Order: sequence, then C-alpha cells, then structure tokens
Amino acid sequence: MAERPSVVLATASAEFLSATGIAVIAGRGFNTNDRPGSTPVVVISEGMARRYWPNTNPVGARLRLGNFTGMAQDTLVEREVIGVVNDVRPGGISEPVPTLYVSSEQSLTYVGTFVVRADREATALLPTIKGIAHSLDPMLTIVSPTSLRDVLGTLVRRQQVAMVLIGMFAVMALLLAALGVYGVIAYGVASRAREFGIRSALGAPRGSIIGLVFRQGLAINVIGLTIGLLIAAGLSNVVASLLVGVAPHDPISFVVAGSLLTAAVFVACIIPARRATSVSAVEALRTD
Repeated sequence: MAERPSVVLATASAEFLSATGIAVIAGRGFNTNDRPGSTPVVVISEGMARRYWPNTNPVGARLRLGNFTGMAQDTLVEREVIGVVNDVRPGGISEPVPTLYVSSEQSLTYVGTFVVRADREATALLPTIKGIAHSLDPMLTIVSPTSLRDVLGTLVRRQQVAMVLIGMFAVMALLLAALGVYGVIAYGVASRAREFGIRSALGAPRGSIIGLVFRQGLAINVIGLTIGLLIAAGLSNVVASLLVGVAPHDPISFVVAGSLLTAAVFVACIIPARRATSVSAVEALRTD
C-alpha cells in the first residue's frame, strides 16, 4: 500500500495570512466568500507544492483530508487548492514543513489563536484587544497574550546559548592554535640559531631569513588546515540543527575559518622571525 501524504494541518481566516506576513506566491488566499456552503478550499505551502506537485501548478487541484482531523466528514469532502504561500518555520528556526491551511469558516474548531498586526508596541494594545474581545463575548477569555518578538526569543534562546558557547570554544581553539604555532616556530628558531647567525655573517639578507621562518609556519598552517577542514566537513552535520540559513558545508564559513587561522599563524610567526634576524654569528658560535 502506498504511503499517504502527511503534512501539517492548520486553520486560517481571511486576514491571517496578511496579518502574519505570509505572502501568497500563486493563486489567492482566503476571503470572505470562503464560508460554509461555498466550495471547500485550502491553501498550501510552497514546500507542500514542491513535494506533491513537482514541476506543476497545484492551483485548481483537489484533495481530501484524512480522518486525523477528528472530523470524519472531512474524509468525504473534496477541497480545492486555491493558493500557494511561502513556507514558515514552525519552531522559529527549524526547517519548514509542508503545511496545508483550511479556511476557519469551513472547519470546526474549538480553540484558536488570533494575531494582531500593529505599528506600535504590541503590549500597549493589550487592554484594547481585551476590551474588544469582551464586547464580542463576555465569556471569551484571552489566554497567554504575548508578542511575536517574545515568542521568537523563547524559541531561539536555546540555540543562542549553544552558539555563544560554540563561539567561545572557537575563540579558545584559535588562540591555542596560535600559541601552538608560536611555540613550534620559536623552538625551531632557537634550535637553528647557529644556522641563522652564519647566514647573516655570510651576507644573507634579513628578508631571506624571515622567509625561512614564515615558510616553516605556513607549512604547519597548511597541514593543520587540511586536517582541520576534513574533520570539520565530517562533523558539520552534527551542528546542522543549530544552523539557520547556512548549509552544513557552507563554503564561505570554511573560507573565513581558514583565513582567521592563517592570520593567527602569520601573527604567531612575527616574533620568532624578528628573533631569527637578530642572531649574530658570534653569539651563535658561542652557544654551540
């Protein structure tokens, strides 16, 4: 038996899409004509359109809902797709999921959420909103009113904490890498003090000695970058859930990380390079 399509089901009024800023990209959204007795209609997300109507225009297609809606009659009602809207992230930063919107006027609902779009601080309008709701029905209760900014802040707080910790570890790793390169280069310069002193005595320019030090540092950098990028590419899927709008193998991120490490290595080579050019032949022979 073929697997039945599975999507997120939501109800929406004629004003919901515009109030939330969900754009209609094909067909139309709900309007006041979509009421009981008229043709049952639905609006679908672009993710649902791509999945179940690839390379075709789904507007005008017809479908039936499963009995998971809790209303057995929905399995008998054929509904027409009248529009396609932008995807939304149900968890704030989670990946969009295929969504099907049913007109609230054509669906039996027991509870709901309404959205107010304001051009000022939303919390200042709360007394007015409660007054309007009370005038419509004295028994109507508004539960847990909150602003969309607060909702989004709650959703992303865990990811923000995780990213701050990851950022701190990344800075520490960069500092440790720079200190490690500095230690290796400084030790190499000290062990080659005699060589550098003799080179200076034979007339070798400062630039050639500095070049030797930096070439050693860059060789370490290339080896470290190669190993590090390979490991990062393999482990990037582990933190994919924390990335929003960035692919796990985003080339810009890898280039920026490599550039920062190369800059750190360059800075770490400056002091050993200056020490290498300050070694005289007499001092080098004395230390032999």
